[in-house]
Amino acid sequence: MTRQHFRNNDPFSEPILPSYSLVGDTDVPLAAVFESRSQDFDLELISSHTSSVIGIIKVSLEPSTAEVPRDSMSFNIVLHDIHGLAEREGTEVHAQLFIPGLSATTTTNKISGFDEGPIKFESTHTMMVPLSARLRESMLRIAIFANITTMHLEKLMSWDEMRDEASTSQRRKRRRSARLAETEFYTEERHDVFSKIQLLELTETGDYVPVEVLQHHASDVGAFQLHQGIQRRILINLTHSSGDSFTWQEIKNIRIGQIKLLDAKGQLTDSNNTAREVSLGIVKGPSIKQHPDGSHSIAVLTQWDSSLHNSLLLDRTTAPNYRVQVKLDWEVVSSSLSEPMKFSFNLAVQIQSRLVRSPSKFMQLWTATRTVHAVAAPFQLVIKPAVVRRAGDLWRMNTSQRYVKGEECLGDHWSPRGVSLVTDFLAAKRRRLRVAEVEAVRGHLSSRNSPANGTVDVQNAKDDTEQQLLLQKFVHLWPTKKDPSEVSTSVI
Repeated sequence: MTRQHFRNNDPFSEPILPSYSLVGDTDVPLAAVFESRSQDFDLELISSHTSSVIGIIKVSLEPSTAEVPRDSMSFNIVLHDIHGLAEREGTEVHAQLFIPGLSATTTTNKISGFDEGPIKFESTHTMMVPLSARLRESMLRIAIFANITTMHLEKLMSWDEMRDEASTSQRRKRRRSARLAETEFYTEERHDVFSKIQLLELTETGDYVPVEVLQHHASDVGAFQLHQGIQRRILINLTHSSGDSFTWQEIKNIRIGQIKLLDAKGQLTDSNNTAREVSLGIVKGPSIKQHPDGSHSIAVLTQWDSSLHNSLLLDRTTAPNYRVQVKLDWEVVSSSLSEPMKFSFNLAVQIQSRLVRSPSKFMQLWTATRTVHAVAAPFQLVIKPAVVRRAGDLWRMNTSQRYVKGEECLGDHWSPRGVSLVTDFLAAKRRRLRVAEVEAVRGHLSSRNSPANGTVDVQNAKDDTEQQLLLQKFVHLWPTKKDPSEVSTSVI
């Protein structure tokens, strides 16, 4: 998805304000068009904002005699009038007629001065459609636009307040249901991760062995005793005891940077700002293991060339009681997380000459210095779940309290709609389908029952009676399916 689909400006304002707003629309079934017959309709005009009936529109479909290509057909649409709309809510009313999926659109003239009476169009429009099987059950959309007034906007706001108050009172009367918001359904996960870091140097035998870490007191993390001019590697080992509830795949994006010189008190004395951050290449790994005690570990071995930093602090020997601090960063990828986990740890090193020897173990018994071969650090991961992880969890979303950029411009009287917006939409969709089915069947039955020459044949009347009985039998056997709006209302 490219950035052209996103809007960085205020979503509640338009650079060019439209002069006309969509008031409501309705769908006209086109079954009569493909049967080359005429049909009159009295359809409900549904508001696009409240999903309620705001008027009755009268329209007729008639065959057309216009010449069209062989793979197409034309028909006439006669838009008579609209009852129920008052001019105090909007004037200059006009209609757009189109079939969803086709680019052809026709528009009526703007009607004004109707006050509270019917809006009389009495206009005829010709449309051409291809002879496609998928259009036989399609609908003609009639959208009504008007230059709305402040009274119409206040009416919409009062409708929202009324519907939300009604839905809130109904929820209070019901017992606690099984529906939970995502804030109650999901909880934070906490995992303890134990990290172990070793620095290895090349020996005369060609092996890489861990270097010594000197710790002067109990709270001292320790300093790695490195030697000049020797190749080094870094081993990162992570372990957790969360079992199969937390898994990881790899360690990547390992970097070392932010080289600093610390004195004996741990105070910063020199910061090498010109030193570069170096990415470490992986030599071996990742090695993922599952231990018998239920813990999981992952390890990776990397190559560290300290000369690439171009830092004098890592090239020369470190003065006594001083340390060089470097920052080690890495990321861990997990299949259960949308983003990699970022870890960071400060390592202290002391650069020694190549020929210096480590103190003997006998001498270490008389000093408080402790010698180890790795540093360890605990981490606590706090994993916050996403709002929606799966498409099946969309119904748990509750975005009414989330901030939308620019909503402060709407004032204190505006508030987002609740669940009633969804129930109104489903109810309006059900009403549209039901009206379309009834009108399509009504036109078909009226064309069959109307005699051609005004006389009734006895045999035809007998056949019609049998057809009606058969039709009633199938209607009784026809199973009814519960509407989604009724199901969601019973659960909320």
